[in-house]
Amino acid sequence: MRQPATARARYQEPSCVSRHRGCCVLPAALSGHLRGLGHDVTAISRDYPHSLTDEDVLAIARQEQRILVVADRDFGELIFNQGLSHAGVLFFRLPGAKLQTKIEHLDQALREHADELAAGEFIVVTPGNIRVAGRAGS
Repeated sequence: MRQPATARARYQEPSCVSRHRGCCVLPAALSGHLRGLGHDVTAISRDYPHSLTDEDVLAIARQEQRILVVADRDFGELIFNQGLSHAGVLFFRLPGAKLQTKIEHLDQALREHADELAAGEFIVVTPGNIRVAGRAGS
């Protein structure tokens, strides 16, 4: 299983977000954007011990009732194939997208799927589409 790394690394670190619950997030710029919107945001690389496994990150987000914002498909594997529980996931599948594009998709997902995220759903964000993948592992 891959280890979460810093936001500067090629792998984008998870982060946690929500106005009603906390959240864990992707690049630092998204964390700042979410904080500016009034969300309680933590960053795995900054706010938690280093060298956490993806399972540890998922457990922390669940324990703290935070929505996990990730770009790593390993989290989908853990949730849908291994049945690990979560408090909500916003999964970005926007490879190579510019920061502004990510912010626009993030804002749209939060605006259109706030209730689903609050209910602990797994939301997938792709170019031109945001869909609810379900609650497997919850």
